[in-house]
Amino acid sequence: DSQVPAESVYGTWRAKHDRMLREASSRGIRTVVLRSAMIYGPHPDGMPLGRPDPANMHQQLMDNDAVGYLGKGDEISTCVHVDDYADLFVLALEKAQPGSVFIAGSEDYSRKTLALALSHAYGYRGKTRSWTLEEAQAVLGKGKILDFLFENHRTTSEKAKRVLGWEPTRPSLLEFALQEAKRATRP
Repeated sequence: DSQVPAESVYGTWRAKHDRMLREASSRGIRTVVLRSAMIYGPHPDGMPLGRPDPANMHQQLMDNDAVGYLGKGDEISTCVHVDDYADLFVLALEKAQPGSVFIAGSEDYSRKTLALALSHAYGYRGKTRSWTLEEAQAVLGKGKILDFLFENHRTTSEKAKRVLGWEPTRPSLLEFALQEAKRATRP
């Protein structure tokens, strides 16, 4: 499955924790690492798209008329429905070998698709717009958030599918957003 670049801050943190888990596994402690892509799905408090991450990433790019994305919006990331992720937890408990690592991601999406999903989930009725780098810098400043939105964050779950038999079945990010929008507009 996909590896996090070791030269990144997250990659350094991840490598340190992966070593700790492998060491614990060598001492007879059953450890399994499950990494998730961006999680979406039902939330007990009714939050659109179910989790704060999708909205937080784009919240400052929402204006009165539309949900924004940067440039062409063609950067690719991966997401997973919370219930599919829960299924992977069960399979890992039942089948995973100690010290193994699995990534949960069921679908790739573009930033433009995420903006469209958020637009439906937050009542913008599918309206999106492209923000220029200059517009985004005026709102977000220069730095990590802006860099994150211009990067690809694609992962693969082939190992979880092959080794554990995991098969995600829940609605896609956009399908879920459309379901939420319909539910929110019912009387």
